[in-house]
Amino acid sequence: MISAFLYATDLDATGLGDSPSERFAWSFPSLKFRNKIVNFGAALPLHAGASGVWWDLANTLREVTRPDHGPISVNGKSVTKVDPSDWGIKLHVWEVSTCDPGKGSCEPGYANDPGVAVLLRAGIRPELCFEVVLTYNGYHYSDYFFTVPYDAIVWTETQWDLQGVLKT
Repeated sequence: MISAFLYATDLDATGLGDSPSERFAWSFPSLKFRNKIVNFGAALPLHAGASGVWWDLANTLREVTRPDHGPISVNGKSVTKVDPSDWGIKLHVWEVSTCDPGKGSCEPGYANDPGVAVLLRAGIRPELCFEVVLTYNGYHYSDYFFTVPYDAIVWTETQWDLQGVLKT
């Protein structure tokens, strides 16, 4: 399910959920990030404890595509015959990093410099906010939000289509 999410959103997970002060970055998604996408929880009956944006999306689709569900409202219109092939997703990501001067320096840059494991700016808390939008015929149906810490240096280097990023 993690691979399906990464493929569908054209997202590289390198550095997502990772410490912002590692000397190297793993090329696979961290456990923190994977649990935000889908966490199967404990092996309890009826999937109790399962969570995550991909899990919630799947449950929404399962619910609204049931034959006895009734119409859905999309773009201010009622859709009575829901076609499973008309569903899609969009992904929006914002940087929502914060700084706590009481924990250390907040000078420009991220928590460390490339290739350095020492925290140089300990006050910075690099974090991203993800919005996964479930669409029907291209129109917004519902959305799901989550935040995750990230290794800002490696993540920005592995994304192919970042917009609005200031590079120094």
